[in-house]
Amino acid sequence: MKNDRSIYAAILIITSLMFFFRVVAQLIQLLDPVQGLPQFEEWQSGVLPYPVLLSVQILILILLVKIVRNYITGNVKIGRRRGVIFLFIGCVYFLIMFARLICSIFFNKDESWFFDGTLAAFFHVVLSCFLIAHGHYLYRKKC
Repeated sequence: MKNDRSIYAAILIITSLMFFFRVVAQLIQLLDPVQGLPQFEEWQSGVLPYPVLLSVQILILILLVKIVRNYITGNVKIGRRRGVIFLFIGCVYFLIMFARLICSIFFNKDESWFFDGTLAAFFHVVLSCFLIAHGHYLYRKKC
């Protein structure tokens, strides 16, 4: 039977790769647009200017890689309190972004950041799943 850490590492790797794809795909659409990918503007809601967004995304990717590396090397700092924090933030983030995703699908209004940006909302849900999975591992694992 696979050990728990490996299963959680796989989940975190998959969600990280999905987010990495999102970052690279939007950059491709900016630099040299290709067919088969959504247009550049569809990747974000427009709340942040793209250079700021890209910088934040790179920082997020660095954090995701550090966390995944800790799972791979076995250096995950376990703790119920830390797990509760990640779970709480991840669940609140998930609920808000899932609601945004549903609203953007059914009630798309171009003038609102909340109701627009289906693709952006989807990848926020992906990031929230990363936080929830990481928090769940930290919370349930015995110290």
